[in-house]
Amino acid sequence: MEYKYHVQHSAVNIARSMFPVPNDYPVKSGLPEDYPKHFSHFHELMKNIHFDMTKQPEAYGLKLVDLESQDIIYSNEIGQQSS
Repeated sequence: MEYKYHVQHSAVNIARSMFPVPNDYPVKSGLPEDYPKHFSHFHELMKNIHFDMTKQPEAYGLKLVDLESQDIIYSNEIGQQSS
């Protein structure tokens, strides 16, 4: 995929860094028994949202700084967040 905005790189990096929740992940006592199932569903939802942000960042109200932008300060902030 060809990216137009810095935020697309950040979104795809976040999505790729999300590993699936293991089935045997220890759960704090006191949480509902079905908590792992719901947490896993939430995790997949967040991952899908970040992949979607990569595809259509305009739909999310994100600051769209073009990859060719000369805005050094903002570009550096984005680069530091996605590293």
